Amino acid sequence: MIKLEIPRRDEVHLAIVDTLTNLALAHQVRVNSSLREPILTDVAVHFKCAEKIKAYLAETEEELHTWWYCAC
Repeated sequence: MIKLEIPRRDEVHLAIVDTLTNLALAHQVRVNSSLREPILTDVAVHFKCAEKIKAYLAETEEELHTWWYCAC
């Protein structure tokens, strides 16, 4: 399960939550006002920064798309 901690509910951070929801990935979101940047943890990977998280989710989306259309 992906765990996401966001410092506040604002447009940037809620867009990340929307991406997780649209990807239909199991995730848990928690607001932690003591954070300066969002933190995403997915098993062994850990990202701190909205841009790095967005890049990781874009890569994950591409992998899901590839497997969906795979004729393996």
